[in-house]
Amino acid sequence: MNHAALTVRYRPQSFAEVSGQSVITAVLSRAAAEDRVAPAYLFSGTRGVGKTTLARIFAKALNCRKAPGAEPCNACDRCRAITLGGAVDVLEIDAASNRGIDDMRRLKESVGYAPLDARYKVFIIDEAHMLTPEAFNALLKTLEEPPARATFILATTEPHKIPSTILSRCQHYVFKRLSDAELEAHLKKLLALENISHENAALRLLTRRAAGSVRDSMSLLGQVLALSKTALTENDVRSMLGLAGQEFFFRLISAIKKADCPALLLLVRELLDQGLDLGFFLRELTSMWRNIFMLRQAGKAAGKAVDLPEAEVELWLREAEDFDLGHIHACWQMSLEGQHRVLSSLDPALSLELLLLNLALLPRMLSLREISLLSRKLPLLPEAMPPVPEAAPEEHAPLRPEAAPDEPEYPELEQARPEETQKVPPEDFPLHGKEDKKPAQPDPSGEQEKLRRELDDLPLIRAFREKLDAEMIDCLYKSRDEARKEQDKF
Repeated sequence: MNHAALTVRYRPQSFAEVSGQSVITAVLSRAAAEDRVAPAYLFSGTRGVGKTTLARIFAKALNCRKAPGAEPCNACDRCRAITLGGAVDVLEIDAASNRGIDDMRRLKESVGYAPLDARYKVFIIDEAHMLTPEAFNALLKTLEEPPARATFILATTEPHKIPSTILSRCQHYVFKRLSDAELEAHLKKLLALENISHENAALRLLTRRAAGSVRDSMSLLGQVLALSKTALTENDVRSMLGLAGQEFFFRLISAIKKADCPALLLLVRELLDQGLDLGFFLRELTSMWRNIFMLRQAGKAAGKAVDLPEAEVELWLREAEDFDLGHIHACWQMSLEGQHRVLSSLDPALSLELLLLNLALLPRMLSLREISLLSRKLPLLPEAMPPVPEAAPEEHAPLRPEAAPDEPEYPELEQARPEETQKVPPEDFPLHGKEDKKPAQPDPSGEQEKLRRELDDLPLIRAFREKLDAEMIDCLYKSRDEARKEQDKF
């Protein structure tokens, strides 16, 4: 029996076997078939999506005995040597451990020699972002004008760390994450080759846990198959990888719906006691609120959008009917924003408890819009407004003699524009000396006063009104100072 890891046994050996990178494989296959090879290539993307694998396949396609061709034969001595890592003309360099300028100088010396046995000399530099700036500078001229029959392939997960001078000399290909459907199809193919039965729910869990990485999905599959060699079941996947089950999420949504705080705390304790993955749990929690929101909004028509079996769609649709749409949307947003906050907290357990309690008690919390509407209905009490202190009058020499009561202060302006200089009664300007003495609105039933007393007991209302009082006072001071400045100009 072969005990090698699944990632080693089922590593793709041709362009056609690579999953999820159809555009890049088509470009490289055509370049190999037409023998049009660029001086340097840069492969970037997240981990486990096939960067190094495609670099090896491209090296085989260039150096195959039947080359030029669109695919390597994988039967000749050159293809087999490259597959086993023993080809003298295909060098794989780990930039994490060979990152200095001296390593690049030795590399430049070997580039100058012609291929010994193959058609091309291929240099595959993995984790290229780990090279030092001096090493990158030493590679510049070589990458721009390499010798004939030599090419470089740089692979990295962090392309932003590659200098722009290097990027401009390479053909850059960005490898994408695989979708859940592509990963599921890939794992089904492996299980068929291994002759192992499986449950579709188990495959969906593995693909969501792998987050678009082929290597991660195959490693997780091998980990679960170590528990059971005959079948792949959902229970085995959850118990082996520490994932919460559907029953746990239904209990969680029921506790949130009832605002049952003790039940929520017990669920968090159960989650921690079982050693479940907090990061994946938060991702699943966010996905759960997203699915509930779509089902509450569009009903069964959202079945394809949520990507769930029909039986689960019916169950979640019944749960969604018990929630208000605004509550679901707020829970979705809070769960999404709380992922980083919980995982980066010094006490993740307490942070998770606080997040779940906030989700449950959200309908009892007053929104800012409701507070604003209530504050508009309730006029501020006169005693709540602190008195504005009177400033001492400033002594200065009069710029002109005071006008008589019956004659205008500026007659030349009155003669020039009489329609614009009509005097306004001072009662309309309380800031200039007199207060507005409009009578208060009658409240014979006393409902307004009763509502005021009830709301004054809420700390949030009290804080909001204090803030409004402070802003009103600032506005009064500002208006008074501006009026005095305008008055002092004359």
